[in-house]
Amino acid sequence: MVPRRLAFILAGLILLLGIVSGFSLPAVTKLGQQALAFVLLAGGYLITVYALSRIYQLQWLRYITSTGGVLLITAFFFTLREEIPAIFLFYLFAILTDSLFWGQNTAFYTSILATLGYATVTFLNPDFLPRDALNIGLVAVTFLATSFLAGGLVREERARTREMAVLSSLATVMTESRDLTSILKIALDEVMRVTGFENGGIALVEETHQRLILKVHRGFSEALVQSFQEPADKHPMRWKAINAGENIFAENLAYYTGPMGVEVLSEKYRSAAFIPLKEKDQVVGLLGLGSRRRQAFSQEDKDLLSTVGHHLGLAVANARLYEETFRQIKEIQSLRTMGEVVIKDLAEGVLIEDAQGLITYANPRVEEMLGYIPGELVGRHWRELVPADYLPIVEKEYAKRPKGVSSRYESMLLGKGGRRIPVIISSRPLFEKNEFSGVLVVLTDITERKRAEESLQEANQTLQAVIETSPVAIITLDPKGIVKSWNKSAEEMFGWKEEEVVGKLLPTVSPEKQEEFRQNRERVLQGEAFSNMEVVRQKKDGTPIHVSLSTAPLRDAQGNITELMAVLVDITDRKKAEEETKRHLEEFSTMNRVAMAAATALSVDEALEGTIKALAETLRYHSVAVLLLDAETKTLRLHPSRYSESKEIFDGFTTTLGKGITGWVAQSGEPILVPDVSKDKRYIKGISETRSEICAPLRVGNKVIGVLNVESPTLNAFSEHDLSLLTTIASQVAVLIENARLYEETKQLSITDTLTGLYNLRYFYQELGKEIGRSDRYQRPLSLIMFDIDNFKKYNDNYGHLAGDDLLKELARLASELIRRTDTLARYGGEEFFIILPETAPEEASRLAGRIVEAVRKYRFLVRDGTRRGQVTVSCGVATYPLHADNPKALIQAADAALYKAKETKDRIWTYTPAAGIPPRKPEPAVQRRTSAKPSK
Repeated sequence: MVPRRLAFILAGLILLLGIVSGFSLPAVTKLGQQALAFVLLAGGYLITVYALSRIYQLQWLRYITSTGGVLLITAFFFTLREEIPAIFLFYLFAILTDSLFWGQNTAFYTSILATLGYATVTFLNPDFLPRDALNIGLVAVTFLATSFLAGGLVREERARTREMAVLSSLATVMTESRDLTSILKIALDEVMRVTGFENGGIALVEETHQRLILKVHRGFSEALVQSFQEPADKHPMRWKAINAGENIFAENLAYYTGPMGVEVLSEKYRSAAFIPLKEKDQVVGLLGLGSRRRQAFSQEDKDLLSTVGHHLGLAVANARLYEETFRQIKEIQSLRTMGEVVIKDLAEGVLIEDAQGLITYANPRVEEMLGYIPGELVGRHWRELVPADYLPIVEKEYAKRPKGVSSRYESMLLGKGGRRIPVIISSRPLFEKNEFSGVLVVLTDITERKRAEESLQEANQTLQAVIETSPVAIITLDPKGIVKSWNKSAEEMFGWKEEEVVGKLLPTVSPEKQEEFRQNRERVLQGEAFSNMEVVRQKKDGTPIHVSLSTAPLRDAQGNITELMAVLVDITDRKKAEEETKRHLEEFSTMNRVAMAAATALSVDEALEGTIKALAETLRYHSVAVLLLDAETKTLRLHPSRYSESKEIFDGFTTTLGKGITGWVAQSGEPILVPDVSKDKRYIKGISETRSEICAPLRVGNKVIGVLNVESPTLNAFSEHDLSLLTTIASQVAVLIENARLYEETKQLSITDTLTGLYNLRYFYQELGKEIGRSDRYQRPLSLIMFDIDNFKKYNDNYGHLAGDDLLKELARLASELIRRTDTLARYGGEEFFIILPETAPEEASRLAGRIVEAVRKYRFLVRDGTRRGQVTVSCGVATYPLHADNPKALIQAADAALYKAKETKDRIWTYTPAAGIPPRKPEPAVQRRTSAKPSK
């Protein structure tokens, strides 16, 4: 960039070049020479102004008018070189003119150009003398001093004029308008007009000083407007201005590299100014100006902007104060207007009385309430409106007003014509300058409420009479379960008097029922109502009582639940009847199940199992057991079929006749009830939990066969009725046991040989088919031994048929001792026997048959004379399934064929062998022998 000094030297050289060129050309005429010089001077002038304007962003018009005048004067006087004083005076006039119109800077530039022009004309004068060089220096000093003095005076005057103009505009706006935004707009426009800035804005500081609120702006971009939404400290220039309270002037931002230049450089500004708006020492706003050209800030510009900033700060403070005052005035006026409207249209009556008690104001409602026409109450004393019987009450309250005491109470007023009106009086004393000035009285007509209260009182009296005479208990509780009311029926039902329970927790709930009571109470407090709930409560003496409970919540006028009402009906007798009926049904069911067990049982074990199960399930006994009596040993033994909730096991328990409670019952044949076993000396400890016991004999005719015993872990668990029931059931059980025994005996007789006691032919066939089925399932062999007595007819002939029967009995016993427990020995008929051997091969069966043959050969049987001289032998035939036969009938035939082969030599064993050609015996003779109870002779 070209320095300013070099620019002026260049301009001077151009001027000199033009003048010299004009005189050096061959002149045709003096006039042509002057014209050519003028053209060259004008060209040099235009080049110089253009260069200066591009370099320093100067205004063209200003320098065209100022410097152009000087150049024209120089060109004009060029032809009058001998008139030097006139040239001096004209130059001085040009400098003074520029000082007046354009200021000190322009006058300075004009003085330089005028000095150059004067020097040019002087040097080219033919009469130039050396002393004229000194005159040129004096002229230069004169021109410069004149420009500074005149320009300074003009600058100060213009600054004062500008400042006065701006302040006058602000004063006018502040006087004519109270709107802050309007003031700021006009102030901004005026400042921009005076200073020459193209862009500007005024923002107010938020109370926290962290953000600026842009109120008005001119020429700001959208981005710059949005930046005011951000905290002020993000924009260094603004932040420094409002935080430090300092003016910031940036004349040429192109040279500015500090952080504060960022925000304005982004908008391509070349100059900027930030002026804080102050009210006293507090910054209330910020004036910002910006220009896209270089802007030189003179001292008067800075002083003007500082003054404007101060006055705008005052304007902001005054406007805010005015707005706040105006807002408060509007609020007061609104409240006053609202108060007048509210009082006028208020549903309550309003009176204002002075310090002497005279009415100064009455709203329409109180006039309507008392029956007066508008304005008729004003001037009356309040005593005229109060009945004589209520005067003492009102006077007592009125005496408190001068002391500043407000009150609210019920009273009675007299309407026009003497009508009495119940009201609530709310009064408040009024004071002016701390002196009692009267009373504000608000009257609420409660005539309807009084009527409602009277109706409610009548209804309550009726309801109370109904509650007191009700045959059922009716009580009320508060939400915490505290008794609020307690009628006569409740006293009779539970035994507590009203004064004993009211104000206390409900006493009818036993400790174990408290949780149930709490849950039901919570349900009602949630708004639920229920009826006919059966619960157990207690009387004053602790006796439990069954009641039917119906309850519902009681609510106040706002719908809040305040109390709980309960209606209780004593259903103890009904519950007893129900329990009695239920017990009879259970007893009937038990008897029926016992009878069914007796009808369906095929054994004693099945009969007892069914009986004990029926007692445990229907009567819910804790422990049930049957002890059967062994008549020979006189011992009671616990039967395996029993029931007990206890985990203790006493299998195999026995006691002797007459010992313990069960032994005593078995011996005496009498039932017994023991409420507390610990107090009965006869008790033998069995189940440790037992506290009470009942026991009944099992009697068949006059014979006791056992006892039926029931125990409980609860004291006094049984009644006489339980004992009677158990005795009845015991009789049925005894018959059941006897019938089961008879059935077992009959069944045993049907499958037993009456002479030997062995299984008979019927049972033999049944068991053989069963064992062959097992043999097929498990793929194991099954053997069959058939043996009979050799020469049995001869034995009968020698010792007699009775001795033969004795032989068969002893032989059956002897063979039974030799076989296994799993084997089956049966009498086939006459002197023939069968042995079924499960899971036995032919060799094992032959060995057993050999032991039998050997044992019989050595045995001596008892004969009728008492001697043991009877001696016999047996022959055995052995056959195995499925080796020798594939079905029961074929297996019998194979064993019979083997026996037939053994009988050929007698006293021997023969195993069936089909390959040996043993012919099977015909079944008819064998069957014929099996059907004979006695051997043939």
